[in-house]
Amino acid sequence: MTALIDLTGQRFGRLTVLDRASNDAGGRARWRVRCDCGEERTVWGQALRRGGTRSCGCLSAEVATARLQTDPRCDPITHGLSGTPEYQALKNARQRCTSPTNPYFADYGGRGIDFRLPAAIGEATALLIAAIGRRPAGMTLDRIDNDGHYEIGNLRWATRTQQQRNRRRDARGRR
Repeated sequence: MTALIDLTGQRFGRLTVLDRASNDAGGRARWRVRCDCGEERTVWGQALRRGGTRSCGCLSAEVATARLQTDPRCDPITHGLSGTPEYQALKNARQRCTSPTNPYFADYGGRGIDFRLPAAIGEATALLIAAIGRRPAGMTLDRIDNDGHYEIGNLRWATRTQQQRNRRRDARGRR
């Protein structure tokens, strides 16, 4: 067995070693560290010495944020919005308007309804929320003018009843 190297006081990336912690279940040495951001963690000594652990996690978060802001393939506005009902509503609306393989395309894009919001759904979601707010429970995205486009000024949150009243008439005059 090799002698333990005392890492107390040493810096590894953004981490300063505070003191020795108990070994893990496999007998590997662990150390209590403080990150420059103030977080404290317990990490393996080997991960520190080999450079595998350089922060509490804040460094990788900063790198990811920087990548989102500089990579043209990334849509930084979607971060935090992609799991929201507003994002999903706009994603579905865009599909209905732009994808001929969508089962509802004939009723939307096929009859000339355009999706006139930014192509990046994250950006479109931010605009939608700024214009009409977050989706209230039990409501869905609705076009005020049923023959109008998906665009700010023609969108609202509506109940199912409001949606039913806002349907276009078929060739026989029925809704």
